[in-house]
Amino acid sequence: MVDLSKYGTYALIKKYRVYFKEGEKPAKITIERYLKTGEDYAILKLPDGKKFSPPPTKTPEDALNDPVISFNVK
Repeated sequence: MVDLSKYGTYALIKKYRVYFKEGEKPAKITIERYLKTGEDYAILKLPDGKKFSPPPTKTPEDALNDPVISFNVK
């Protein structure tokens, strides 16, 4: 078996799709946990390809409610 502790591994916590208007491609929000530190990251990918990833947080809820994510979803 491979020793994953040597690598920067992430566990997927949750995926969201946010639709702004009917017929448009959705924005995607992924919440991941970095396994070495236990910190959670929210990654926002907009339909135009832009990505936003604020600093790590302690809980998935904090990651999702980070101002960087909420400002760019509106």
